[in-house]
Amino acid sequence: MLCCCVAVLHPYRHILGLWQPDIGPYGGLLNVVVDGLFIIGWMYLPPHDPRVEDPMRRRPLFRIHMWESKKATVECMYGHKGPHKGDIQTVKKDEFSTKCNQTDHHRMPGGRQEEFRTWLEEEWGRTLEEIFHEHMQELILMKFIYTSQYDNCLTYRRIYLPPLMPSDLLQPGLFKGTYGSHGLEIVMLSFHGTSARATKLTGDPNVPAGQLTLDVDLSRPVVLPDLEHQRQIEELSRLVLGVHEEVQREVEQQARVALLQSVVQQWGPVVVPAAERKRWT
Repeated sequence: MLCCCVAVLHPYRHILGLWQPDIGPYGGLLNVVVDGLFIIGWMYLPPHDPRVEDPMRRRPLFRIHMWESKKATVECMYGHKGPHKGDIQTVKKDEFSTKCNQTDHHRMPGGRQEEFRTWLEEEWGRTLEEIFHEHMQELILMKFIYTSQYDNCLTYRRIYLPPLMPSDLLQPGLFKGTYGSHGLEIVMLSFHGTSARATKLTGDPNVPAGQLTLDVDLSRPVVLPDLEHQRQIEELSRLVLGVHEEVQREVEQQARVALLQSVVQQWGPVVVPAAERKRWT
C-alpha cells in the first residue's frame, strides 16, 4: 500500500494544497488532499446565507486513484452520476487544469431546468419560489449560466496564505462574510504594515474574485461606541466621516507646507541688510 501511495503522489504531489479556480468574477476555493489511496480535490463552499457562522460546505470535483496495476486514474466527480473519466494537466508552476472527458454525465433527465433547480438548492439552500427579490433572481440565474458552461474543465492557481506576524491584530487567513444579494463569500485577510486588506477568493460581478474588497488604515484607530449605538448606521457613519475629515485636514496642511517649501527653495530666503535691521530694533 505504501508503494502505491508513493507512486501516485510522485506525479501529482505538486497539486496538493489550496487553489483558486479561474471562473470569471466568481472564483472559488479548492483544497486538494490525500485521502487513503485517493487524492481528492474538494471545492469548499460558504454556508447558506445568512448562516455565516455555520461550517463550510464541500463537494468533490475530481479524484486520482491508484489501481492494482499501479496506474493512476483521474476521475471527474462533477454531476450526479458518479465518477467518470477525467484528466489533469500541469500548465506551469503554481497552475494546473482539469478536464472532464464525459460531460454527458453532468446532464440531468429534466434538462437545464432540472439542473438549475438542483444547483440552486445546493448553492443557496432554497427554491426559486422562495427568492422573491427580482434583482437577486437575476444575479443567481446569471451565475448559474456563467459557471455551468465550464463543465468542470477549469484552470486553478495556487493560493499562498499570508504568514502570521507578531504585529498582526489577529490571525490572517480565510474568512467568510455576507455580501447582500450575492450571498456569502470567502475572503483572504492579510496585513501590510499599517494596513489590513481583504482579497476575495469567491466574488461577484460587482467585486470579482481576486480583487480587493477591504482596505483598512490601522494607523487611525476609531473608538467605537457601546454595542447598542453600533447598531445605528447614523452613529457609525458619523465616526467614519469624522476620520475622513481629519485625514482631509492633514492632507491640506501637508499640501500648504509643501507649497511653502517649494517657494522658499525657488526664491531663497529673504536677507535684510544690517542698516535696515537697526532701524527696526
